[in-house]
Amino acid sequence: MTKGRAQIALVLCALIILACRLYTYAEPLQNDLTLYALISHEMLQGRHLYEELFDHKPPGIFVTYGLCELIAGFGPPALFLASLLPSLLTLVALWWSAALLFKEEEKEGRWYAAVACGVLWSLVSGDLLLEANQANTELFQSCFKALGFAFLLSAASKTSEAKRSKLHLLVLSGVFFAFASFYKQTAALTAFFVAVAHVISHKERPYKNVVIIGLIGLIFWLGVVGYFTAVGRFDSFWLANVTYNSKYAGASGWDLPQKILATININHLLPMKVAPALFLCTLAGVFWGMAKRRHHWLMLLAWLGATVVEIALAGRYYSHYYQLFLPPLVLGTVWALVAIAEKFSSRSANITFVLVLLAVAYVQVPNYLLPPEQWALDKYPWLDFPQMRDLGEELPLLLREGEHFYQWGESTGLYFYAKQRPPVGVIYSFHAQYGPLRDELSKRLLLSLKNNPPELILVDRRRAFFGPVPKWLMENYEPLPKLKQRWKLLFLGRKGGRLASLYGEGTVPKTQWKQMARPEMKDDVLVWQLPQKTFLYGVHFTYGLAQPKLAPKCKLAWSAAGKEKEQGAVLEPGIEKKEYFFWIWDDVKELRFSPANEKHQFNLYGAKMFVSPRGNPVPH
Repeated sequence: MTKGRAQIALVLCALIILACRLYTYAEPLQNDLTLYALISHEMLQGRHLYEELFDHKPPGIFVTYGLCELIAGFGPPALFLASLLPSLLTLVALWWSAALLFKEEEKEGRWYAAVACGVLWSLVSGDLLLEANQANTELFQSCFKALGFAFLLSAASKTSEAKRSKLHLLVLSGVFFAFASFYKQTAALTAFFVAVAHVISHKERPYKNVVIIGLIGLIFWLGVVGYFTAVGRFDSFWLANVTYNSKYAGASGWDLPQKILATININHLLPMKVAPALFLCTLAGVFWGMAKRRHHWLMLLAWLGATVVEIALAGRYYSHYYQLFLPPLVLGTVWALVAIAEKFSSRSANITFVLVLLAVAYVQVPNYLLPPEQWALDKYPWLDFPQMRDLGEELPLLLREGEHFYQWGESTGLYFYAKQRPPVGVIYSFHAQYGPLRDELSKRLLLSLKNNPPELILVDRRRAFFGPVPKWLMENYEPLPKLKQRWKLLFLGRKGGRLASLYGEGTVPKTQWKQMARPEMKDDVLVWQLPQKTFLYGVHFTYGLAQPKLAPKCKLAWSAAGKEKEQGAVLEPGIEKKEYFFWIWDDVKELRFSPANEKHQFNLYGAKMFVSPRGNPVPH
């Protein structure tokens, strides 16, 4: 195969990726993506990241979304651009890395390997269950890691005489690895692992290369810190990126080995349906190719190992984290085909490649027979993003000019699709409820709401409802029973406001608080028997909980319309008295509360019901 034909194949692979992204252009967007879009939009309007707009991600994702908005405007086109460009850059990086397995004179094999890598990447780069077709932070990490890896590999292939050329390649490698850490700091682990593997396995032991890459990363982050210091926002930057993330991370110290084992647990690997064929091929490549190309394979294994540790450090096993494995596994598969060809025959390698392609196509092709809305439902079966999009587009019809809404939860798509700027800078409710900054963020959020009270509050019943902000909402807003509730959201109107007068209870007796009798204890479960079936908006608990090892989970269960239902929560430990509000929104005769495994430490001081006197006020 000639270089020209290989380049034509590269263009065709890019067109395949473009077609795949166009197919899912109309997919309802996940809430993290719309959060990034909202924050970057607000930054372009002059609001300050971390100081006014809170999130605990490094600045990279917000800067990137802002640049895409400047090019394509605010809305889905910008997010489409953000999802397409990194996938295309990763294609180029992997195409180049595959070719670098061969020497310059081995042109035939070089271009075959490059094309095989391009074809595989074009098929797996938009994997549905790994959420790889959308512009989350992992997509950008994969892109810049692949570019950093390719430049380092290219520098390693240069002779010692080509010092100037090698230095340029090393600098670019360090720059791209630094860019990867700009989206998540733990991405720096890949740079460290790969650089160390490069030194250990290289004949010349180029320790200077590690120093160069490390210095570039250090300079890069000193520049970031220097910027926030210069603009007077260093404290806000540090609190979000260091203080908050140090508590948010789920693994550190002695529990890291357990987290590493959990990372590769089969239950967490299940969404990687495309991975078995790639993994088996990569494993074969290590077995048959290590002797001849030890340097290349050790660097690739370091990339894979760093990915495992990176996910483990997060202590969370979200499906989109696992897309980080795709680039090294695709590259490992192609390198394995080369090892099979050299160990056995070209025919064996070709047959293996066809089998891998069939396995990948078997997983990927059926996804493109599904409508884009189904992609969102298959990724997040517990979150109905199509309904969120539809409701967001309808909200401007409910509100008059000058009126706005606030959403308690994580449904940031409501603002995005309604084209409304969020009235507060703390957009995710859990930031004001959990973590080391919750008190400060609660004060900030409450101050924003008091200074500019929204006409409408949308409360996600699946989210925790405790703390100073929910308490203020309950005091200043009332349910809108005449307005049909949508998508597990409760609609609350400002007391005395336009919506409350239109959709509130009017002359019907108002909803009211009623004290609950002391519950009975049955099999370590607190049980309330109500005198008659009553429609409950919710139940308010005042409780105490001694310090357990972990914040305990609990659940409130009931029966309604022949179905068993429950509302779960995570209680706060180590406090003498705390309040918690459970949303129910059902006709109830019996309530059952179980505070998980901390029953002996749980103390219920009192409970009261938020009831409607006229039964279920809203058609479901």
